[in-house]
Amino acid sequence: PFIVGADGIDKALFAALDAYGARLLDAYEVREALNCKPRTVTFWATSRQLSGVLPSKAAGWGFTAADVKAFVRRHYVVAAA
Repeated sequence: PFIVGADGIDKALFAALDAYGARLLDAYEVREALNCKPRTVTFWATSRQLSGVLPSKAAGWGFTAADVKAFVRRHYVVAAA
């Protein structure tokens, strides 16, 4: 079951992101949280929709929990009732 906050966003999603602490999340971890494909996450990063850091192509993208939360808040849409 979803526990929805006043903004309509599932609180468990943000709690799961907070559990990562200060370390960077990779595209696979963001994928798990947002239930999408890793290449979708990297597309969002390369198109500058999701903030992140790309130290090298071999290392891949890194994202802070705050980056992912800000992305979710910007892209969350409430469905009409």
